[in-house]
Amino acid sequence: MSLNSRIKSNTIIKLEDKMGVHRNNRIALLEFGTSHVECMYSQLAFLNQGGYDVHLIARDGNQGRYQYVQSDVHCHWLPNQATNRGFLATSRSIARYIRRHNITTVIINTYSGTLLKWLLPQLSGVGIFGVVHDLKMFEKSLFRKYLALNARHFWVLNDHLLQFAPRRFGLQFESFYPVFYPDFPPVHIEKPAGDFWVGIPGQVELKRKNFDLLFRENLAALSASIKFILLGPSLHSHGSGHMISEAAGDCGKERFIMFDDFVDDRVFHSYLARCDMLMPLVAGKARYQRAAISGTYNLSFGYNIPMLIEESSRNIGDLAEYALHFQAGKLIDVLNHLTQNPAILETAKAKIENAVKFSFDYQSGRYLRRISTRHPARHGNSAFVAPANNFRQSPSEIL
Repeated sequence: MSLNSRIKSNTIIKLEDKMGVHRNNRIALLEFGTSHVECMYSQLAFLNQGGYDVHLIARDGNQGRYQYVQSDVHCHWLPNQATNRGFLATSRSIARYIRRHNITTVIINTYSGTLLKWLLPQLSGVGIFGVVHDLKMFEKSLFRKYLALNARHFWVLNDHLLQFAPRRFGLQFESFYPVFYPDFPPVHIEKPAGDFWVGIPGQVELKRKNFDLLFRENLAALSASIKFILLGPSLHSHGSGHMISEAAGDCGKERFIMFDDFVDDRVFHSYLARCDMLMPLVAGKARYQRAAISGTYNLSFGYNIPMLIEESSRNIGDLAEYALHFQAGKLIDVLNHLTQNPAILETAKAKIENAVKFSFDYQSGRYLRRISTRHPARHGNSAFVAPANNFRQSPSEIL
């Protein structure tokens, strides 16, 4: 779902006038890394829609990934640091910025990592919220327990994970779905007539994705129209691009489109908009049952692109209701069947598109209610919710 030009300063002023909200109620949204930038877009939109004075604090190297976000925010860019001395300097810079701007609440988009060890002690008196991308962070080490004790309010990225979230130490969890994206200017992508594209987003690594689901079957039996679009870097230090090419054999160049390095956002979303179906390929990866999600879930829900998953994932509510399924060893048969029966995909797409759960109104409301535990005066007035039609849009047409 595209965010378009919906979050503009004049809109926020009108909302504040209607709610009697002042701009001194400031919130900082932090992201230190590079892996979860896509989760920032929805939060920036939610916070702006709620009338907050938003301060974006993120890595300098990621400035380009925010350039298409049309939100009324202040930006503070951090240097790329990878040493304890660098982390300490960066944490001091963040703390000074927060104190100087009288920011009362900090939302940490990736609540993990070494930088937090240096930052959290400097944020005394500031309300801390965290987005947890892997619930295993609450296990094992004393450092992880330290992180848990320095915040009380957390989000996970799927309702299914709430049942596995720890409740000790007074921790509170809610879920939200970051399924809203900016209007990235499209690039021209040539898709031959009759092609059926299956998108596989994310880094091309055997430890992250179960490519055996594909390669233990007879790829030669696939319909000639089916192509796999691997939307992630394949030749980085842990990349498995060469192994995928070898496993694909002679049909590899015809069947698989891969990228050596990071896929630019414009290219990524242009290919995504051309895909007929998505596959997460995470069956058999235990962390995706109890601790984390695949980012492919949110891309499916956000772009209304049906997702095909192995039937062992039916125990996850959203995947049982909004995805299509295949039995191990039957993937080729199912893919061929879907290319010959497009009505199945159209029905699945409509089901996602019409789900209230994935609407901007619903998701922004859940997110802002969690923040109201720190700012109770902001909750209870529906004025912050924009009309649903403004936010339920298809991907940009690729020219």
